[in-house]
Amino acid sequence: MQTRADITEIPPGRILTLLAFYAALSSGLSFAKAAAKSRIAESTGKLWAQRCGLQRAELDAETEAARIERLIGWALSLQEVGRVDEAAACEAEARRVERMLARLGARRAAADAQDDRSAEQVAAFLARVSPDPWTAWDTVTVYYAGLRARGAVLEPDGKVSWPGDVPADVSVPDWLPEAPWAVFDERGWEEVVGAALRLL
Repeated sequence: MQTRADITEIPPGRILTLLAFYAALSSGLSFAKAAAKSRIAESTGKLWAQRCGLQRAELDAETEAARIERLIGWALSLQEVGRVDEAAACEAEARRVERMLARLGARRAAADAQDDRSAEQVAAFLARVSPDPWTAWDTVTVYYAGLRARGAVLEPDGKVSWPGDVPADVSVPDWLPEAPWAVFDERGWEEVVGAALRLL
């Protein structure tokens, strides 16, 4: 990847425009659309792309880390020829991409942690029913199917409501903390049953 060699050939005062053009290209826009968005002629955009090594195939495969590397390379080259303000602009753009990458990483980590928590909740609930997950799942589905057959209205979190009176012979299994049609501890139900059943 060419990151530094020809950046100094871009005329002074045009680096901010180049950065906008590069960002537009990196977002997947064509050369024509990226040039229009950056308010430069398409021919100018293609010339700049040639001088700076901005090839379509390479940009499509460019990672955020490689983009940061390219921007830092541009900053170094501009610094070497005394174009300090423009070098700072390239470095600022690199830092912006770094912050964006960090935020995305944090969101992925949070999502992974939530996935782990959700998996733990499901496993813990099934273990209350039976040591064998498949038997547990079958037991849960049979129980709730039976309630539905008796006229119960089922909620995604495992709670139940009855259009009329609760049938006298309907039982509550010991793997439920309380009757699903008479939940008093909302928080406890959500922790033990609700979160898991929404996923199941």
